[in-house]
Amino acid sequence: MSFVFYDTETTGLSTRFDQVVHFAAIKTDAELREVDRYEVRSRLRSHIVPHPEALCVSGTGIHQLLDPSLPSHYEMACEIKAKLTAWTPSIFAGYNSIRFDEELLRQTFFQTLHPVYLTSLRGNGRADVMGLVLSAVASAPDSLLVPRDASGRRSFKLAEIARANGIAHFKAHHAMSDVEAALELCRRLRKAAPEAWQSFVRFSNKAAVAHFVDGEDAFVLTEFFGGDSYTSPVVLLGPQSGMVNGRLCLVLSASTRGILNASVDELRELLLAKPSPIRRVRVNSAPVLTPLYEFEDGRFDMDINDIETLAREVRADTALCARLISAFDSRDPQWPVSTHVEGRIYDGFPSSSDERVMERFHQVSWQERARLLDQIKDERFRVLGERLVYNEAPHALRPDQRHRVVSGFTFRTGNSPDAPLSHESAIAYIDENRGRASAHHLSLLDDYRAYLVQTGSVRIS
Repeated sequence: MSFVFYDTETTGLSTRFDQVVHFAAIKTDAELREVDRYEVRSRLRSHIVPHPEALCVSGTGIHQLLDPSLPSHYEMACEIKAKLTAWTPSIFAGYNSIRFDEELLRQTFFQTLHPVYLTSLRGNGRADVMGLVLSAVASAPDSLLVPRDASGRRSFKLAEIARANGIAHFKAHHAMSDVEAALELCRRLRKAAPEAWQSFVRFSNKAAVAHFVDGEDAFVLTEFFGGDSYTSPVVLLGPQSGMVNGRLCLVLSASTRGILNASVDELRELLLAKPSPIRRVRVNSAPVLTPLYEFEDGRFDMDINDIETLAREVRADTALCARLISAFDSRDPQWPVSTHVEGRIYDGFPSSSDERVMERFHQVSWQERARLLDQIKDERFRVLGERLVYNEAPHALRPDQRHRVVSGFTFRTGNSPDAPLSHESAIAYIDENRGRASAHHLSLLDDYRAYLVQTGSVRIS
C-alpha cells in the first residue's frame, strides 16, 4: 500500500470556475517514508478571472500567472494525469482535499477531457488529512493540540495546527509546503492516535465505508461545518433517495424520542435546526467514522448501552425510518441544472464511444483533435473540447467552432454561485478592500487592477 499526499493552489475558492495553478504531491510507502515527489505550475487560462484575495493569500502577482515559460493548463493536466496514473494504486489524500482540492482536480481532468475519477478507480482510495485530525481530536484528544483563534473558537487551519504542534511549515499556501506539513501530521497521528489512523486508511475505500455504515447498530460520526467539528452517535436510517452513495443517519441523543414521536409537520420544523438531527453520509467521500465502543460513557448525553438500545429500536422500525427519510427529502433543496458546463461535471458518465474518442484526442495533432470533437455525442465534452483547442491552438478550429467558444464566454456574467467571477466584480472587490491591504498586497492588487482594466470584460474575443 502506498499514499499520495497532494495539494493545489488555485485562482480562488470556486470549485467550478477557478483553476489549479500549482500542484504538488509526495508519494510514500505504507510506513509514510517518501519515495517520490512531483510539482508543477501552469499559466492562467484565457477566460479565468482570479479572485483578488487568492492572489494576496498566495502572494502571487498576475504577471507570474501569465509567465509564458510556464506550461499551459492543458499541458499541466496531462502531466498530472500521467504522474498520478504511474503512482496508481495509492490512497490519495490532502488537507481538506475531499471538499476542495479533489473537486478542483476533478474539474481539471473534466475540462481537459481526461478521466474525472482517477483517484477513485483502479484500486485507488481517497482520504482527507483534516478528517484524520478531526477523528484524532474526537477519539484521542491528547494526541494533538488544537489552537484557538481570537474569538476563542478552535482553529483547524493547517498552518495553525502545524504551528501549535511544532511541525515545520515554511510557507503556508504554498502547495509543496502544505503537502509536507500534512504528511508530517499523518506521521505524528499514526503513532499518537493509531485507532484514528486505522480508520483513516480503512475508510479511504468506499466499499469499507458502506459495509461499516450499513452493518453497525450505531456508530460515531464526526463532521466539520460552521468552522468547528461536531461528534455525535448516529444510527443508519437508509439510503438517500436518488443518491447511490448517500446514506441518511439520525443523531442519537436524549432528545431523539421527541423526533421519533413527532408529526410530519413537526418533523419538518425539527429538520430545519442547525445542525440537523438527520445527517447525510457520503460513502464515497471518506467520512470520519468511529465505532461506538471507542468512546467512553460520559462523552454523550446518553450512556453507551442506552445509545445502542435506541439504535436497534430505530433500525427495527422500517416504517419510522421511511418516514424520516421522506421528511428529509421533502426539505432537501433540489438544485437546478447549471447553465455553465463547469457545473455539469456530475451530470452522468461519458459513453464508452465518447471515452474512446477522448482517449484518442490526446494522441493526435490539434487539427485532428478539432475534427474528432464532432464525433463526441455528449454536449458537455464537445463544448469543453472546443474551448480546449481554442486555448491551445485556435487556428485548428473551424469558424463555427471558434464562434461557439467566443459566444459562450461573452455571456458568462453575474455574481451568483453558479457564475464565474467577472472583471467588474474583481475590480469592485479591489476598490473596496485596497485601503485595508498591506504594502505588498497593495502592489499585487494595483497591478492586477491595471491588468483587468487593460484586458476589458472579454479577454478571449
